[in-house]
Amino acid sequence: MNRRSGWLCRCDCGTTKTIAAADLRHNNVQSCGCLRKENSSALGKALKTANPLRNDPLYHRWGCMVQRCENPNNPSYHNYGGRGIKVCAEWRASFSAFMADMGYPPSPKHTLDRIDNDGDYAPDNCRWALRAEQLRNNRRNITFTLDGCTMTAKDWALNTGVNYQRLMRAYRNGGETAALAILKAA
Repeated sequence: MNRRSGWLCRCDCGTTKTIAAADLRHNNVQSCGCLRKENSSALGKALKTANPLRNDPLYHRWGCMVQRCENPNNPSYHNYGGRGIKVCAEWRASFSAFMADMGYPPSPKHTLDRIDNDGDYAPDNCRWALRAEQLRNNRRNITFTLDGCTMTAKDWALNTGVNYQRLMRAYRNGGETAALAILKAA
């Protein structure tokens, strides 16, 4: 027998359903399930539209981008759509528009990268990048700005000859000021 407390809720569509109190408290429920069905149906229709380029490998990359931003069941959703990252309207509506703006990647190893990690997928914020470039464009990276130049801690260490571990130890113990002092002395 389930002993969780719940509330009888009425969805905007008119359906009545009992929802666990914890799910309501944590804002885990947005509808009776009709919203998910509606979004899945719209996404499915968009992806299944007659498109002569559908078998193109770039089409698959476009579909994955849309899924990351719009499908809560996608394993990567929390890093994209869950953070509020969207696909611009033109790209969302048309694979051909995405293809016209981005073209093909220079090599199979290039993947779609957002220049501003907190920005949306849009022509002015996307590029084809290799894995090493993408790792440097990561929201977990620590960056320092010195004399108007901003780079990751790893790049500063490589460009100045400062030991990376020493730079990071200074940052952890004394903050950005301590790290910048090491870089200035290099």
